[in-house]
Amino acid sequence: MNKTISIVIPTYNMEKYLDRCLSSLLIEREDDIEVLIVNDGSKDSSLTIAQKYASMYPSTFIIIDKPNGNYGSCINAALKVATGKYIKILDADDAFNSSNFNLMVGVLANIDVDMILTDFVRVYGVGKDEIESFNLQKDSVLNFTEITNNRDVAKIMMHSVTYKLENLLKIGYKQSEGIFYTDNEWIFLPISTVRKVYYIKKPIYLYTLNREGQSVNSEVEKLHSMDNIKVSCSLLIANSSLRNEKIPYEIKDYLNTKLYNRIRHNYKDFIVLNKCLDINQLQILDDGIHKYDSSLYKKLNKILLSAPLFSFHYIKIWRRKHNSRRLGFIISTYKKYKKYK
Repeated sequence: MNKTISIVIPTYNMEKYLDRCLSSLLIEREDDIEVLIVNDGSKDSSLTIAQKYASMYPSTFIIIDKPNGNYGSCINAALKVATGKYIKILDADDAFNSSNFNLMVGVLANIDVDMILTDFVRVYGVGKDEIESFNLQKDSVLNFTEITNNRDVAKIMMHSVTYKLENLLKIGYKQSEGIFYTDNEWIFLPISTVRKVYYIKKPIYLYTLNREGQSVNSEVEKLHSMDNIKVSCSLLIANSSLRNEKIPYEIKDYLNTKLYNRIRHNYKDFIVLNKCLDINQLQILDDGIHKYDSSLYKKLNKILLSAPLFSFHYIKIWRRKHNSRRLGFIISTYKKYKKYK
């Protein structure tokens, strides 16, 4: 029997968090949901915990046990077997607000849209949790082309998004495997299929922060800086593949802006903030942009890194290898200014 929604839970060595995650899905409308627990070669007791839930609730919890292949491979494995009309990702170290999720499932059973937006909570664990919401009309069907310029929609994250599964299957959606940060792909190419949106003004997703080893940890980011470049390259290629597709201008512009903002941060992280182990990794992205999007390549030359005393086109200077000393001096000066201002 097809379900209203499939929840995909990529799981790798999450024994400390998995029970909390899975128990948050035990709701009144249990028969309407399908929970796909993708055990990505865990070496701890994650599989045992998953098996406990699958044994107790066999019509709801389904285990996909596979060799380790990282986050994207878990999503790809789940997409092959998911039966829900809608699909949403829940990381194993996070959870849902159970009562709000129950209400959400009830809403989903009675609407037909391409994407559902919901609020989420940033959980810091120190009494300073923050709710991320949208300045949109709630509980009604919205035209996506009419809200692409909304500031909240522009910075959409995986935690807020639920898609119609059929849309992803139609475009043969597949995430990159073996690398970190592919959740960024989840909120890019599938967006090209969205025309109708429904906003539920309830916090569903509880996003746990400050966990040791988390991909957003600064040390982890530095170790996996090349993964960030690979994801940006995959988005660049995906965006170029949409160029001749019959997609509303507003949505193409939305994706172009989203890509530009991500890549702009890549350059700043690598050149200015040193969030990488090898600055030469950036050359791979730079070459990719030159190949797939010449207008974006030129646009990046115009970005200024500025402060009251000076401003300079740091990407343009970085591209001129003979100016590396000058760039190093300017960035050093910039950092001193930011430190003592």
